[in-house]
Amino acid sequence: MTFPEAVGILIVMLLIVVLLLTRWRQRRVLQLALPSLAPSDIIANGRLLTLEQTGVYMNRQPLMRIKILVMCKHGGDFVLEIREVLSAREILQLQRQGHVRVRYNRTNPEKAVLMKTK
Repeated sequence: MTFPEAVGILIVMLLIVVLLLTRWRQRRVLQLALPSLAPSDIIANGRLLTLEQTGVYMNRQPLMRIKILVMCKHGGDFVLEIREVLSAREILQLQRQGHVRVRYNRTNPEKAVLMKTK
């Protein structure tokens, strides 16, 4: 095997490794962004009460404080406060709709997240 052939093989192998690492990273980011439902998690409808900025920005998007009246199927409605980073489009969509879907943990309702619509 000549030197140019060996260099070519090494370059191809390096490209394959880089491709595999980037694909793995993309999947990992998706897994972190979309956590799976726990058995004790509940999805419920809610009505938007307040939507205000906290003054903190992450990647030029505001961290919002959102208060939601969660309407349970079996009664016992309650208010949740969620802090979440939202884009301008998501903020406008929430303000227009006025209602949201929320996923919260039955044992610890403070661990609630908005179910985002596309």
